[in-house]
Amino acid sequence: MLKRQTVCITDIRLDRRIPRDLYESTFVRSLVMAPVGTGPPVGALGAYWAHVYATPPNVVAAVEALPKVKGIGTAIKRMRSAA
Repeated sequence: MLKRQTVCITDIRLDRRIPRDLYESTFVRSLVMAPVGTGPPVGALGAYWAHVYATPPNVVAAVEALPKVKGIGTAIKRMRSAA
């Protein structure tokens, strides 16, 4: 996310970027995540699957569109400051 790029991972168990201990207790096996914010990312929005899944381009486009919704970055910043 720090590189401000969407990430698609077909199988998190085979991807060296993923700390396995964080996901072992979850259902997540595949994911696509997009950064939120116009500067340094304030968060990420994504979709997750319980099985190995090669994310098709139309799903990637939909996930990338979510962080661009007006006000989403501000909403995430407010949630973080309220916590």
